[in-house]
Amino acid sequence: MTEVLREQLKERGELSGKESVVRAFDSLSWTDAQKGRMENFEAGQLVRFVRKTEQFKAGEVAEVLGTKGKTVSLRGSTGKTVAFHPSRSPVSFDVGPCSESF
Repeated sequence: MTEVLREQLKERGELSGKESVVRAFDSLSWTDAQKGRMENFEAGQLVRFVRKTEQFKAGEVAEVLGTKGKTVSLRGSTGKTVAFHPSRSPVSFDVGPCSESF
């Protein structure tokens, strides 16, 4: 819907200037128990760290690549893939869908 509206505004000349895509984090507000259930994690979701962990700094965001056993495969901001154990530190992170806005 947003893309259609943006195109219409551009055609009418009501929208101009440089465009950029911004990834936004919108928390799913999972409980600690929900964070420990591997079936809740889906590829493409974002994990935002609110506390420092062994692998991530507070404020860092990583993308979920998938799950295996009790680990979630995450790609951090450096591009490095990390096997993360969410049940070990559920208070250290938050999960949200990947959304983009212009």
